[in-house]
Amino acid sequence: MVNWRALEAGVDRKMAATFGEEVRLAFKNSGVADSGRPDTDIRALLYTAGNIPTMLGPGFTTMVSAGQGVLVIDRSTYSGSDIFPKDKVRATERAGQPWWEVAEVTSRHSNLIVLSLTQK
Repeated sequence: MVNWRALEAGVDRKMAATFGEEVRLAFKNSGVADSGRPDTDIRALLYTAGNIPTMLGPGFTTMVSAGQGVLVIDRSTYSGSDIFPKDKVRATERAGQPWWEVAEVTSRHSNLIVLSLTQK
């Protein structure tokens, strides 16, 4: 029998490796750096207004307005701290290295952690 979760995880890793970009997760506690959760650089899929398809994959649709974004993290390669609303994401490979704030964390997908972002 085919292990579809293993196949899905492999596709997620390939997508992040091919289309992902380096981002920095900056963990905050009451607006200041959280010393218990050091900043982490990862490779993930960052979709922002202007480059987001309406369909990110089967059963995964999204609408993103100006100043918003979505960060899709491959759970099987992420070993950092738990991510919470109000943490920050910095697009370190983009011009100006823009920042976003985490508005929502969704971990209901089998192999993905999806962050809804608001630009700061």
